[in-house]
Amino acid sequence: MPSPQRTRAIRRALACYLRTHRHACDTADGIARWWVPQDLNVFEIELLPILACYEARGLVRMFASADGRCFYRRRQAQPQGLPASLSSPSSSAAPRPPAGELP
Repeated sequence: MPSPQRTRAIRRALACYLRTHRHACDTADGIARWWVPQDLNVFEIELLPILACYEARGLVRMFASADGRCFYRRRQAQPQGLPASLSSPSSSAAPRPPAGELP
């Protein structure tokens, strides 16, 4: 299980990507490879709980393709106005944003 600091870093990187790439869509493996900085060396298994949390909060939508692979995409009708403190991977205090906002 990743440390809380590592989980926060992954969440921030994923949230940043989703904020700047409105039409992004990929599998958990693709997200681990392309959406987060490679220096984080993220594995699919680390992303799945974060993606499930984002899906439960209405931030992303998971769907299965015809071949059975699961894809994730940002929901298009998300509120804007994300706190600036959550944009920077170096911020230490990260309050939980309200439901429907990206962390």
